Amino acid sequence: MPTAASSPSAPAPHLLGDLLTLYGVQAMNFAVPLLTLPYLTRTLGPAAWGALVFAEAFARYTAMLVEYGFQLSATREIARARHDPAQRSAHIGGVLGGQLLLAAAALCAIPPLLLWGTPFQGRGPLLWTALAWGLALAASPLWYFQGMGRMKVMAGIDITAKIISAAGLFLLVHHPGDEGRAVALQAVMAILSTLSGFLLVARETTLPRPSAAAGWAALRAGFSMFLFRSAVSLYTTANVLILGLFAAPAAVGIFGAAERLIRAALASFAPLNQTFFPRISYLMQHDPAAARRTTRTSALVMLALGLMIGVILAAAAPWIVAILFGPRYQAAVPLLRWLALLAPLVALSNVLGIQWMLPLGLERDFNVILLAAGLLNVASAACLAPRYGALGMAASVVAAEAAVTLGVLLSLYRRRLNPFAGTANWEAVAA
Repeated sequence: MPTAASSPSAPAPHLLGDLLTLYGVQAMNFAVPLLTLPYLTRTLGPAAWGALVFAEAFARYTAMLVEYGFQLSATREIARARHDPAQRSAHIGGVLGGQLLLAAAALCAIPPLLLWGTPFQGRGPLLWTALAWGLALAASPLWYFQGMGRMKVMAGIDITAKIISAAGLFLLVHHPGDEGRAVALQAVMAILSTLSGFLLVARETTLPRPSAAAGWAALRAGFSMFLFRSAVSLYTTANVLILGLFAAPAAVGIFGAAERLIRAALASFAPLNQTFFPRISYLMQHDPAAARRTTRTSALVMLALGLMIGVILAAAAPWIVAILFGPRYQAAVPLLRWLALLAPLVALSNVLGIQWMLPLGLERDFNVILLAAGLLNVASAACLAPRYGALGMAASVVAAEAAVTLGVLLSLYRRRLNPFAGTANWEAVAA
């Protein structure tokens, strides 16, 4: 009879430590914007701040495309090959080869952004710096340390880089026109962070020469995760880019300020997802009943957290905007109230989608839901943003997230795989 320590339903010894480490990183992700956001919005003004927000959105969208979902798929492969250096090296080579191919493809986005009426028009250096920032973020070997169960290593590097970046913003950005310095500083720190991570990887695993063949193999293996990430981006990372095609930089800046705050708050869900996703995936293979119980617990915690975040942001929106952004950003108050609706919606869709549907092997269903929601966001934003500006963009984002939550619930109900259903019914279907 297995002991409690070896039981598959027993908590992993490092689970709490990983969760605390990830919350440390997310605390920095939340604290740094709170420290720098008031300074940057006031110093740069809505128009220059809008250009900076657009550049960051481009960097993060580039990072999402080139990262390709390897944080999920490569983490899984490294975890499986944790005790096999040769296999680990092969997976690293595949990831690097795939990302080099994607980085080459990302260069194709440069000409349209320079020519179209975006905040990048006539600002080539800002665009190239944003591209370097995005590629550095994409190349981070966080997936390697997650797979090896040593997230504290990369977390320390990441936190140090964010602290230095925050301090540098106060030293280098003093008036409108300095947004290029802000982008360059964060690009440099992202590059140094990524290089530091790979130096640590090279101390224990051979870094192979990337090859096109290994890269294509890695891209094929991680396609489902890439589809998942890219579908999500159509109603998250892409919002500022979409609005920038239809609205003036000042409107982009006002929307970006409100969205930056809500996204920082929603980042509090990430450690729970990153901790419970591998745990529920493991339990789904060894103890499905325990997987369902763990999912229920996660749902209660995340939904309570989401409701609390949403109520606080909606009720305190006028004070938050006045304190953080200043009097020139009063138009962000209704935006923040609209976007506060995202908190409970994202909490529920994360639990039922990422933590439950993916371990059940329902990637295709989940990806279809996300892609449909992303296309809904793009279509509705194209209709609403030209007429209603930032407010239309906010309404479109909330509608897309509500569509995700509703789609996940309907899919699970149709398949009789609702984790909140009676134990007997669920176990009969799982069997």
